[in-house]
Amino acid sequence: YKVTKLAAEERVKRSGIPEWMILRYRNVIGTSDPNDLWNKPFIAFEFRGKKIGTPKFPLKEDAPFLFLSVETAVEATVAALDSRPNQTITVFDGATTVGEYISTMQKINEIDYLLKLPPALLVRAIGVGNFILGKRFPITYGSAKFLLNDPPLENETMQQELGISPRPFRVCLKSLI
Repeated sequence: YKVTKLAAEERVKRSGIPEWMILRYRNVIGTSDPNDLWNKPFIAFEFRGKKIGTPKFPLKEDAPFLFLSVETAVEATVAALDSRPNQTITVFDGATTVGEYISTMQKINEIDYLLKLPPALLVRAIGVGNFILGKRFPITYGSAKFLLNDPPLENETMQQELGISPRPFRVCLKSLI
């Protein structure tokens, strides 16, 4: 996914189209879609009246989590139409840590206990889930790894170029809480 995505961006840049803009949207949170990874980031089950969950992606608690609200995504898309062309802009509200994000989502999803599986075991569990559930399984390890470690950002000047004020982490989660 990462390779083809970056290749597609390069193709746009070299296409000869007089005006283009690439917007790289970060992890969109605050939607009501129950299948959205960033709103339902756990595999969860009930055990003796308690809800137990494990994240659907490898847990690196101190890794940066760049988040984006639905409102900012809409504003950025509209603002990009009037913006200076021929650039790549990463669209995000701000950064927290994966640990803080998971902790907050644990409360929102009312999970009593969180299992922190080693990455190798999680990869195996997701592989089994993909085999059993096929396309219905919400994420693969490869895309999770990409989302947590994506390529270097070419342009982090969303505020200046698009004139958008980022929203705080808690504000972005308001529709989920």
